[in-house]
Amino acid sequence: MVQFMSRKRYALILIATFAFVFIFTFLVLSLPSYERNFFSLAIVPLVLTALSTGAVYSAIRKTIKDTHRTIKYTAIVFIFALIMFESIMALITIHSIASIALLVPIDLVLLSLPLYITFRSSRGIRDGDEYSNELSERLASLTGNSNHKVYIRNAAGPALGTATDGNDWSILIFSSAFSRLNDEEIEMLMLEKYYNKELGRSWNMLYAIFGAFVILTDLVLATYILGMNLPPADEAYIIPSQIVIFIAIFSLPFIIMRKSISSYRDIDRKILSVNGNRMALISLIEKENDYDPPGTMTKYQYNRFKERQRQNAERRIRNIE
Repeated sequence: MVQFMSRKRYALILIATFAFVFIFTFLVLSLPSYERNFFSLAIVPLVLTALSTGAVYSAIRKTIKDTHRTIKYTAIVFIFALIMFESIMALITIHSIASIALLVPIDLVLLSLPLYITFRSSRGIRDGDEYSNELSERLASLTGNSNHKVYIRNAAGPALGTATDGNDWSILIFSSAFSRLNDEEIEMLMLEKYYNKELGRSWNMLYAIFGAFVILTDLVLATYILGMNLPPADEAYIIPSQIVIFIAIFSLPFIIMRKSISSYRDIDRKILSVNGNRMALISLIEKENDYDPPGTMTKYQYNRFKERQRQNAERRIRNIE
């Protein structure tokens, strides 16, 4: 359930954050060279790690009630964040050509994230999941494949269903979906999860996003180091390269959005090829993009979130009309 905060409180949080960053940076830069390097290598990474770990802990403690799991995830985030921030600050502080080797631990931390997400998302049938013979038969009659079963899981949340992992995967429909969807929309939901799994859309998108992010991060840091070590005459080549990289970084969300829409177009075409009920699919898309975000935000942010949901639904619907 979303919780609202006033714009005044949000503005005060932003002002306090920027003031802290400005004052802290000014104090570090005003120190002598030796003490500045000490702060850059010993203090700054710990501060950044503590802030990021605290943010993650604040988010996961609201969704994970098991104290042991919360502590475990927080410890993993702390270790990963410390390795990454320590390597970044060492690379920036030393800024020699040899320090480019510090990109290796940074990349390993970044690349470990999709692998860990994949590992944690290795979904399977749990005790309590109820096999649905009716839904399984309907799915088999539509797809012509009786190897994949349909189960109902007592769960609620933004997602209405998913698919298990492994070769003998199954479709999971969450119990909350039955209160939001009618019978025809449930059928479309099964087909969506079926073809989503068959086409491998979710994990391919995840790996592509992290791969692009790692490459761009490496390029930003590498061009910074080269710019610090190359003679001034060669800086004319570095600055345009950095501009191109930053343009690519800002363009990445739009590329991801276009790719996501394209991949859903393939799924929707598959769905309509076996079930031509276009209105039921449109209704499902609208309901999948109509849920309240978790966490705390201003009313303006909430309205922006709902507007993005509406736009995402409209883009996907346009591709099937």
